Amino acid sequence: AFEQDIPQITAVAAAGKPITAVLDASRGAAGRVEGLRIAYVADRVEADSRTLRFFVTLPNEIVGTPRTEGTSRFVTWRYKPGQRMQLELPVEEWRERIVLPTDAVAQDGVEHYVFRSHGDHFDRAPVHVEHRDPEWVVIANDGTLAPGDRVALSAAQQLQLALKNRSGGGVDPHAGHDH
Repeated sequence: AFEQDIPQITAVAAAGKPITAVLDASRGAAGRVEGLRIAYVADRVEADSRTLRFFVTLPNEIVGTPRTEGTSRFVTWRYKPGQRMQLELPVEEWRERIVLPTDAVAQDGVEHYVFRSHGDHFDRAPVHVEHRDPEWVVIANDGTLAPGDRVALSAAQQLQLALKNRSGGGVDPHAGHDH
């Protein structure tokens, strides 16, 4: 971790809060290992890299069937030494908010929208985004959405573009030429 992350890491370690390791974003849920704990935080910052080392217990598992050749046994492990992972640490709690997947929220400039189900169609509803990361969006619980409202959980940006294309003006009769 970087030096500026020391207070958050030590707080998570001291509280024993669970953390998540993310292997590869393209692998979806299979690329996430949840419920891990920080086992140890180093007592110094590395002088050359200005980073703090900390260690996480990561239970490993055998993949496939171990094989034996002579007196040697060969095992293939799921997680390999040196394999890169990103760790997600809970550093802030947002109470009484609505959390949606990032694909559920469309962005148009500084405005954000969700598409709420209304009978056989979806209505666009503006929302106030308080936090966004690659996976989740935290929305203010300001009455625009209520817990239990049905919203499109994916393709919100495509719905937004389709709505903009449909409401656009007709074809320019001058095709951009003025004389």
